[in-house]
Amino acid sequence: MEHLFIVNPAAGKGHALAMAEHIRQRFEHTSLDWRIVKTWGPGHATILAREAVAAQPDIHVYSVGGDGTLNEIVNGIAGTDASLGILPCGTGNDAIRSITDVHDPILLLEGLVDARIERTDLGTLNGKWFLNIASAGFDAEVVAKTQHYKKLPLVPGSLAYMMGVLDALIQRNQHEITLSVDGGEPEQHRILLAAFANGRFYGGGMIPTPTASMTDGELNLFMAAAMTRRRILKFFPLFMKGKHTHLEEATFRNFKTLWMESDHDLPINVDGELSTARRIEVQVHPGILRMKHP
Repeated sequence: MEHLFIVNPAAGKGHALAMAEHIRQRFEHTSLDWRIVKTWGPGHATILAREAVAAQPDIHVYSVGGDGTLNEIVNGIAGTDASLGILPCGTGNDAIRSITDVHDPILLLEGLVDARIERTDLGTLNGKWFLNIASAGFDAEVVAKTQHYKKLPLVPGSLAYMMGVLDALIQRNQHEITLSVDGGEPEQHRILLAAFANGRFYGGGMIPTPTASMTDGELNLFMAAAMTRRRILKFFPLFMKGKHTHLEEATFRNFKTLWMESDHDLPINVDGELSTARRIEVQVHPGILRMKHP
């Protein structure tokens, strides 16, 4: 049985590329069937994962990169017999936080090959798979701006995110939406953002959905109502720490399916991948991913 390590050389400002050498040192003198492949650009990890599964359906695939690389691999193996391991080497590394308390990829490498496999839920947003969190509105705008700031030299992920928040705050876009949860009657809301969560963390450790679980067969909906800039500045420090659940602007619901519509394009973030749409359809797929838990 093969162990395939998909490495994104651009992830973590070279951290993933350095991790490839640790992988070689760990496996070069073993009898295991293993190999390292490197991505050459956006979308390549999905292609590599699909090709690997086609050649060996029960292959072990490891994501060596950030949450974007992980999302691409998930979109290549979802619903197959392949198993997924994570060696987090990006700047945010949010998905791993809902899976294990060990976040150091070198430490994870030691136990990941023989780790137990646990059935894990996935979500889809307009047909695209996500392991962690998808969202619409303010935070998707923040992600877009954060990605710009992360490219600047000497700007760590946490600072880039704060700069993205401040940049988006200046615009303070609010969204009139229609929402239906689990086939219920359509509801009208004016929101700052909506998050559809399988995991608990995003944005470099922020906690929008403190009770979300990747194995409960449901997704968590969090909505933040429209608010003033002054209120946003008070809201976000609590939001970042997961201490916003008691605030009147915060709404939480568990769901299996939902749709959301607006009369304008909504900015969308799916595990760090950005797009826009006027209608969003989100669904949970219980236990569809075989996840390795060290």
